[in-house]
Amino acid sequence: MSEQEPITTHEAYECFVAAAETADQNLNILQSLVNLMPKIRRTIFAYLCKFLADTAEHFAENKMTADNLSICFAPNLICSPNVPAEDFQNQSLAVNKIFALFISQYDVAFKGVDISDP
Repeated sequence: MSEQEPITTHEAYECFVAAAETADQNLNILQSLVNLMPKIRRTIFAYLCKFLADTAEHFAENKMTADNLSICFAPNLICSPNVPAEDFQNQSLAVNKIFALFISQYDVAFKGVDISDP
């Protein structure tokens, strides 16, 4: 696993951005994206999303909804070094949207992923 590459990999970036358009109508897309990742990356991503989903459950106390958490974390987890400046804002919105779904729909997105076995 390269330290220069995000957990979701640069190779899969376009898939994540494209999936943001329809993922809220078809949550199975989330599972497909998870399955694109190698096992170790999938496990780490699932573990982090579980932690963030648990955090979001307490939004009344901490003000951190899935959307707020996504704004903080998504740019570091789902990114590409090759995003043209003119596309950056739209792609950032898409990345935030898809990551918020990974948090809010954790049970659907990571169905069958065992976070206790890296």
